Amino acid sequence: MFDKATFSWSEFLFLGAILIAAYFTLQLLKRFLQVTQFFGRFQRPIKNVVYNILLIFEPTVILLLSSAFLMLNPIYHAILLGLFFVFFFPHIRNYVHGRIVQSNNSLATGREIKIGNLEGIVNGIERLGLKIKTTKGLHFISYSHIIRDGYMLLSGDDISGYYQLLIVPNEPNSRTNYEEELIDYLSSIPYLDWTHKPEIVVEENYQIKARVIVKDESHLQELMNLISGRNYSCKILK
Repeated sequence: MFDKATFSWSEFLFLGAILIAAYFTLQLLKRFLQVTQFFGRFQRPIKNVVYNILLIFEPTVILLLSSAFLMLNPIYHAILLGLFFVFFFPHIRNYVHGRIVQSNNSLATGREIKIGNLEGIVNGIERLGLKIKTTKGLHFISYSHIIRDGYMLLSGDDISGYYQLLIVPNEPNSRTNYEEELIDYLSSIPYLDWTHKPEIVVEENYQIKARVIVKDESHLQELMNLISGRNYSCKILK
């Protein structure tokens, strides 16, 4: 009985199309929430919900498609999946560890992190590891390494050139997309290190938190003056 297919190729392809379409719909929604303030003060919690759904949905899609593939031809496909699991076990384990690490919503690009003796800024969150920027360069640390050694999120005050700014518009306007406006303006300022894109978070009462990396610390005050000149108040966030 185990050598008989319980799933057809047409059913497999249909299931795959549905799951992949749902995945890309969630990805588009995530990008939409990153560039707009459509939901106002509810924007941040909605972004977190979509992020957490994607975190679970991606491995769920893989498991469902693997199960459907197995049912197409239980014996031969079980052998294929078994061989795949054996040869790619380190990457599979690393991927699972990545889901665990990324479930911490406080982990984000721009955050200062310490992993063992390595201390730097999260420059990118990949499927198999983190890109960490230090004064010595860019490092890639696998999630299995992070799970083994543990990590600690720091305040961000000790890394040279990294600052968190509190920016508040002098004349708040609910129709203004402050995240997009500030990103557009900051892109014209030569003092920032754009190997890490500034992270802008618009909170309630129009308080805007910006995480930036300045190429030269002597330009920090000039950067703040330029932001203030755009009808904002700007100060370093402790």
